[in-house]
Amino acid sequence: MFRFVNMSSSPPLHLPIPSNLQRLTCFSDFPYDIRHLIWEDIIYTPGIHFLKFEHNDDVEMDDSDSVTDDEDSTTESSSTPQIRRDAKRTKFTSTLMPVFPLPAADKSYYLTMNKTFAQLSLACNEAKNLVNDVVARPGNLTLENGRLVLLDRSSDIVCFDYPGVKWSRALGYWADNLDLEQLAKVRRVAIRYNIGWDEKCRVCRTCGIVHNFHHFYRNHDNLRPRHAYEFAALFKNLETFYFIDYLAVRKKRDKSMSTSCIYAEQGKESGDKGEHFASGEGERTYFEVDPQSCKVHTHVFRTLDWVRDNYIAHCKKRSVGRADPENVKFKVLSCEWDAEELVPHKRQGIKPTRVSNKRHRSRLSNVTDSLKKANLHDTPNPDTNLYRGLPVVFGDGGQSKFEFTIDVPYPSST
Repeated sequence: MFRFVNMSSSPPLHLPIPSNLQRLTCFSDFPYDIRHLIWEDIIYTPGIHFLKFEHNDDVEMDDSDSVTDDEDSTTESSSTPQIRRDAKRTKFTSTLMPVFPLPAADKSYYLTMNKTFAQLSLACNEAKNLVNDVVARPGNLTLENGRLVLLDRSSDIVCFDYPGVKWSRALGYWADNLDLEQLAKVRRVAIRYNIGWDEKCRVCRTCGIVHNFHHFYRNHDNLRPRHAYEFAALFKNLETFYFIDYLAVRKKRDKSMSTSCIYAEQGKESGDKGEHFASGEGERTYFEVDPQSCKVHTHVFRTLDWVRDNYIAHCKKRSVGRADPENVKFKVLSCEWDAEELVPHKRQGIKPTRVSNKRHRSRLSNVTDSLKKANLHDTPNPDTNLYRGLPVVFGDGGQSKFEFTIDVPYPSST
């Protein structure tokens, strides 16, 4: 479609693009380096994935010899893969799996990522070879069913749910023996923030600040999530730890710019310093919360500082986690819908009339006539007065990072 981004309250104009202009036929003429950068930009789109640890009820701490004997048995050679999965499940106290049993309910980005890989593999041999090379890397994170979740050394975030994640106590027995080699492939970890961790904080009526020495704040450490820093210490290659606070919102949002993560570079230019991460089919984008540009309704940053201090002390005392825990970053995430308006505003008291329809048709004809008369070259005529506030976007409605825009003369009103 050919979409005009309308700056007024009237609906945007949608003009169809001819079929011969909907494909970039000169892509094969690009140098290999340029094509490779485009493929990588599609493959390594930053996203967020949602997984959970489920406790194995029938945990049997089998030694390696007994497992090997079962695998070498000739009577059960047909079910060897199933035996290996069962042996791995009984070896560890918990198993990593998707949060939701049905893919339709899962909002993880790895579902979209695998669909993208399938489409790229059918596009051309060049993209297929690149996808096969990325998928075959040993550092990728895969689940027991073989589903690819996380690429090696990618910037994706994995949000974990586990038993007692909303509590303030330590990790339970479900984490006594986990697959640490599997967790070593994850570099960015996130858990959902629970408002119950700061519900008993009180504000001083005199100065408006929460003081640590007040009697009502004396036992507040009992509400802190001790399991958070213990869980973070399980990842020996951890780079960033996140709290997801869904109550944090932007103070002022530029509606003319899409919130999708593919516009991350444009967001940085407009003052948004954080990174953006795509979700699955949920049409939401997760972004790093900046206290200067976002309104935070909880004590998430105070709790995050407490987790960071205890994480560093815990790693040094128990010799777990990273060798340099001071270099781990602690940040806050929030999310927003990619659509500008989920429910369009209803116009009350305005009924369409023949006059308004005539105006709409005349406006549409003026725009199309201007397009026909426009000089669509790389270097516009310096004598032509161009309207800079009317961008034209080709393709899938702004969902692609690579844009092709032109300026067209704005029809003068008479």
